Amino acid sequence: MYDGSPHIKDIQPFGGLRGPIYNASLQTSKQRQNLKNFYVKVKLSVNDLKSENAIYQFAATAPGTYQVMDVGRFVRDFKALDAQGNALKTERLSTNQWKIHKVERAREISYDRIVDSPFLLGQLTRAEMDVKGSAVEIYVYSKSGRIKAEQVLASAKEVLLAAAAFTKALPVKCYTFLFHFEDGNKGALGAWEHSYSSLYTFNDAAFEQMLQQDIAGIMAHEFFHIVTPLNIHSEIIEQFNFDAKAGLARR
Repeated sequence: MYDGSPHIKDIQPFGGLRGPIYNASLQTSKQRQNLKNFYVKVKLSVNDLKSENAIYQFAATAPGTYQVMDVGRFVRDFKALDAQGNALKTERLSTNQWKIHKVERAREISYDRIVDSPFLLGQLTRAEMDVKGSAVEIYVYSKSGRIKAEQVLASAKEVLLAAAAFTKALPVKCYTFLFHFEDGNKGALGAWEHSYSSLYTFNDAAFEQMLQQDIAGIMAHEFFHIVTPLNIHSEIIEQFNFDAKAGLARR
């Protein structure tokens, strides 16, 4: 099994305090939790918060997903502590919102969040290459055993190197491609990008047929999401209203 997890220091909190924050000190840290459940502990050190910062908001949706995500459903054990380590009252208002009572006294906010990393099970083949100092790994499950990770890497090597040459350097230190080839995947074919990995589902055909489906081009599309919109995007996305599910209707 491989889960495509990034280094723990790179995991993002996917949430934040609402309202203007002027002089507050904000610092996040992540600690790996029990690997059996793929949760990590997220801690936010805070100072000088105001009453308008009482709501902690997790994303309901995000640009490019075209669906409701409700990140708050992956959160548990939400806590707020004062300077003496005493728990402040918190209240869950909705799937994605927690209210912190007496937020002005808050010095630490913590919660457990599930890791944004798909995982792949089975008899896997693996291939790896260095792309401008970034480790790129490919894991393949092929039910028939006809498709190997080395074949996928060979078909995509030129594209990966071209991507790195275009961007000068990749914005991640590691990236993982996960492939699932199995007949009967009708209706569940395609690909999806994640923060440090992407997942691909295809029928288990001869690899020559996969090449005809432009597998390298599909990989390039998902791979380039680490550049845009994750690192380069318009101000419309930067100021996206992450708590308004109605934003989906405007697409």
